[in-house]
Amino acid sequence: MRLLKKEKGSATGALMTILLLVGFLTLGVKYFNFDEALAPFARKWESWLESGSLPTAGKLRSKAKGKEEGPQVAILYAHPGQCYGKPDLEGAGEIVEGGAELARALEEKGIGFRHEPQVHAVSYSEAEAAIGGIAEELKRQYPSLKVILDLHRDAAPEGLRPTYKLAVAKDGAQKQLARVQLLLPPDQSELGLMAGKIWSRAEEEYPGLIRGMLRTGGPQVLTVMMGDWQANTLEQAKASASLLGDLLAQVLD
Repeated sequence: MRLLKKEKGSATGALMTILLLVGFLTLGVKYFNFDEALAPFARKWESWLESGSLPTAGKLRSKAKGKEEGPQVAILYAHPGQCYGKPDLEGAGEIVEGGAELARALEEKGIGFRHEPQVHAVSYSEAEAAIGGIAEELKRQYPSLKVILDLHRDAAPEGLRPTYKLAVAKDGAQKQLARVQLLLPPDQSELGLMAGKIWSRAEEEYPGLIRGMLRTGGPQVLTVMMGDWQANTLEQAKASASLLGDLLAQVLD
């Protein structure tokens, strides 16, 4: 009999606790505007239920770790005033818009980056040496960096300009692209390996996007030639930059 009374008392206590909790929430919603305070949590919970996957501690730790690691890619410009189909500008030119598109693609894939569009040299001839010094400083500041890109557009002879154009079928439509060339430092085997992976992945997904790879680039950076100033348009360069960001994210993942 004592056992039955104890169970009955426990059930009564649990019921009273639930009733008190319901009453507290009801009063809170009515008088203290708890509904607005709790709304974000309710929406998040609903989204988790709809997706069928609640966040785990492992996933949360992974996200936090990614933030602590810092940027993996830096985007620089030896000649930030470069444009397509028109003379170069004194400040930021159209090549910087291409770099911004590359940065957006990296961000969508969760890859940290540093975008440095400012002018780093007082003259055109000093630009390559200046980029090397900036790359060295960025590596000291961000040990997490895996690759530093120096974005350019080419200035090819007239006879070669048709080779900078590429049309690919995507989502049932033809897309016009600016072909990309990769230039490597003579003594950087690690960058060469990464460039080779980008080229290989590009041939699988976007055949012909990469024109080739040469060891004539500046020190410590992977120089990326985004099309030609006469053969291509800014829109074509931006389209290629978006694809390049996707390829780079795959290689770094």
